[in-house]
Amino acid sequence: MVIDTLRADHLPFYGYPLRTAPNLARLAEEGVLFRRAHSTSSYTAPATASILTSLRPSRHGVLVGLWAAAQEQREVDRIADRVETMAEAFAAAGYTTFAVTDNVNVSRAAGFDQGFHYFRNLRDRGAEAVNRQVLAWRQELGAAEPWFLYLHYMDPHKPYRRREPWYASYRPGGGDWRVAAYDSEIAFVDARIGELRRELGWDERTLVVVTSDHGEELMDRTRMGHGQTLYAEVLDVPLVLWGPPGWAGRREDARVSTLDILPTLVELLGLRQSPDHEGRSLLAPGERPPALAHVRKPVPDRSRELRALIRGDWKLVLHDTGERELYDLAADPGERSNAAEREPERGAAMRREIEALGAGPAEAARTRVEITPELAEHLRSLGYGE
Repeated sequence: MVIDTLRADHLPFYGYPLRTAPNLARLAEEGVLFRRAHSTSSYTAPATASILTSLRPSRHGVLVGLWAAAQEQREVDRIADRVETMAEAFAAAGYTTFAVTDNVNVSRAAGFDQGFHYFRNLRDRGAEAVNRQVLAWRQELGAAEPWFLYLHYMDPHKPYRRREPWYASYRPGGGDWRVAAYDSEIAFVDARIGELRRELGWDERTLVVVTSDHGEELMDRTRMGHGQTLYAEVLDVPLVLWGPPGWAGRREDARVSTLDILPTLVELLGLRQSPDHEGRSLLAPGERPPALAHVRKPVPDRSRELRALIRGDWKLVLHDTGERELYDLAADPGERSNAAEREPERGAAMRREIEALGAGPAEAARTRVEITPELAEHLRSLGYGE
């Protein structure tokens, strides 16, 4: 399951002081927790496409979502038919595949329905609506074993709703109401996940993955939202794997990517391996490949593009203007001190690596989607265009 806009450091099992997610904490205690997991983008469409394909945005071709495409007056990126998705891999292995997504960008138009026998997009109706749709399929799920279920919860994405009783307890002495509301949304979706666990009766036959497409800026650098930068607050996401025998209580400190989720499921469940996957199974021993990220945001007269590479404890953010930001994550986890001038050789080597790995898509696919006034207003309500 993907919990949209959920940054890792607002969860108690990543060190947050508030008890925002007791049900997810239980999953983390009973499963394996990856302490340093990174997304491939700070935008929903490219990041989610990477989870479902194990391909970087420059390979699967989904670089922007509906709002950005509308601003650039071009067709919407979609996952190409030639690309095998997670759902297609499960369907080929005999699974019945289900998906409920609550983000308008994770839609049929963008190709996210590829491989799903049952697919519903709810457009920010909330975690309760997601659960209702899943439980409406209870009969189909019962008759379909084995089955694969993809859930994309929209909470805690903008607009931050003040969910009670959590909001009042998270803001007893004032402070930024938006952060308290964001945290209350985490608690709200966490409660709904706990309910779904009880309703579906997860047992030893169940494998659960919990992650996010990206995080959220909460005035860390005077900004709110996402899709603007590639700093830790938007790239560091939770990753929990629950269910594999012998994995209970494990804690992994290696840097991993959301690209690694699909290859891991393929290995755990004995599905057909794909040579196209760019991620690496989380079960595989040895040194991990670098984590890569990309975001493309429309600005007046052109698009602004950022790319990032994380290798070990070093991170390089490369702007399309040529500007470089280099961070020593061991000494500077908050990414505040640009070491590019102090470490020119390291920065140059990492830049060459980004450029070698960052070639454009071999075959981008696009489709026309009408951005009606109603859809445009819905996108604005979610914070797009700010």
